Amino acid sequence: MRWMIPIFIIVLLSLSAWGMMSNRNYRSEIRLEKGEQKFRGFYSKSPEAYGFAAKISYFEIVSYDVDMEEHHDKNIANFQTILKIGHTDMTKGKKKQLEWLTAAIPTTDYFGMQPYLPYNYHYICTSYRFVDESGRFRAIDKKKDFIDIFGRIDNELKLYLWLYATDHGVTSPYSYKKIGDLYRVRFSGFSETECEYYEDFKYYNAKGKMVKEERIRKIKDKKCSPIML
Repeated sequence: MRWMIPIFIIVLLSLSAWGMMSNRNYRSEIRLEKGEQKFRGFYSKSPEAYGFAAKISYFEIVSYDVDMEEHHDKNIANFQTILKIGHTDMTKGKKKQLEWLTAAIPTTDYFGMQPYLPYNYHYICTSYRFVDESGRFRAIDKKKDFIDIFGRIDNELKLYLWLYATDHGVTSPYSYKKIGDLYRVRFSGFSETECEYYEDFKYYNAKGKMVKEERIRKIKDKKCSPIML
């Protein structure tokens, strides 16, 4: 079955390209309300800009493929660094800590694991690691650990990082607006399997809990041919 994975990935990439093009076209029609700001992504690499509550000098996001097929050891490949915040001297001790975390974090119930459907043993793992006060590397293994590090979600960078780590649906965050004590986030996305564009409002409190959700737009793309995976 292994030879089928590259074929499946090619299909996914083709679907993704169509979805990205369609999503871009529909997103071009979005008109932001007064006070609504478009997300700028991870626009800063300074710990001070994030305003972490915990004393963190370095934070990184990495992703890699993990083969967890039964009767095999974890096979890790395609290692990529997505984000680095701050700086740390990479000593031999820290390298060993990272090697251990890279192998230890991926489990089937880890929130950062996304399967390559329909092959349940092959995953993409997104890991969130940081240097603590003692100078050791640690990894976030539960969603609530983000809030311990953040203190409160009170700026765009914290909000975007939280959504990047915890929301893996068809739609993705496009913009946000502060309404009272809540952040209202506009999500948009295109489903290649349903041939539909969606736009939603989701409301989050300072602890990252989504307290309300509403669909504000749904469009059927008549030019799209759905592909069932």
